[in-house]
Amino acid sequence: MRKDHIRDYATEAFRYYARLGKTFEQVKEEIYKEAIEKSKNNDIKTNNICSPTELAMMRADKAVIEKKGELEDILAVEETLKQLAYEYNGSDIKKVVQLVYFENPSEEIERNEFTRRVIYAANQIHCDERTVYRYLGKARSIFAENRGLRKTNKHIS
Repeated sequence: MRKDHIRDYATEAFRYYARLGKTFEQVKEEIYKEAIEKSKNNDIKTNNICSPTELAMMRADKAVIEKKGELEDILAVEETLKQLAYEYNGSDIKKVVQLVYFENPSEEIERNEFTRRVIYAANQIHCDERTVYRYLGKARSIFAENRGLRKTNKHIS
């Protein structure tokens, strides 16, 4: 299999999304609430001009900004899954992504684990393994576009 620079990143983004099991909005809200709670529990007196509530809100905004990369990955995966509904064989592609990338996302990947999952997915959707790899490549390509990742051209002069 030819390796490209996006494959590992996209694979881990899909697995991260599955591991969280939450939408972009849910994760963002959770980060925001945790930061506000942390700020409320912090009893240190500050000599800031703003009120404690404003300070908590600013810290929550900062916490969300610090998690920008993770949030953008989640959003790109969500958009990819939505876009697959409009693709030719999109439901099969989505099912393959779920069978290969979403299965046991918290566990370490063992040697040949993806190969076994691809064989299983091929049997589930009644196609050959090459088609499953092509579907996964399509999903990764859509993810990369949604995430704004740079794709290399095959023929650069």
